[in-house]
Amino acid sequence: MKVQFWGSAFIVAFSIITLFNSCTAKRALLNKEFRLEEFYVNGVVSEIEIIDLNTSGYKKSIIIPMFTSRHDNATAAPILNQTQKERLKNQIRMYFKGYDNIYSVRCYLQEGIKQFKSGFFEKEYARVTLRTEIIKYDKTVVAEGIGFAELKAQSFDASDKYLSEIYDKCLDMALYNCFKSISSKMK
Repeated sequence: MKVQFWGSAFIVAFSIITLFNSCTAKRALLNKEFRLEEFYVNGVVSEIEIIDLNTSGYKKSIIIPMFTSRHDNATAAPILNQTQKERLKNQIRMYFKGYDNIYSVRCYLQEGIKQFKSGFFEKEYARVTLRTEIIKYDKTVVAEGIGFAELKAQSFDASDKYLSEIYDKCLDMALYNCFKSISSKMK
């Protein structure tokens, strides 16, 4: 009788600890700071254009079922929504300081993937590639940068909301990597 109780108690305790660790690890991934150094382009932005070239042939969205089977998986190439475009524009403006030059910026989403796989653990994955061009008033491209980012999470509780959050974080990280490359070329 005592062996049964302790066995059941162990299983319950193990399940609670595993679920807690899975949730906190996912939050830690979103809260991790990726901007390790500060840099900027000397000038001001007059125009920003965000162009979505994400035409990989995948469907545009994923709906993760509440109860998944061992072999459930899906991949999507979402179209940038207006909120994401505005956030990218605001972040682009933050990478410019000074008034010496006036530039326009074109930012291309070359690839954006959201992926869900189910097995013993549920896996959430996002990958983004952006290409950004800095353009002078005479329409010449003075600098270009390519930024890549990917994030992976593994848990017992995958969700559409979290998958969208890691996708958005990848957008931010890829843009940061673009401007890191651009700022080194414009010095």
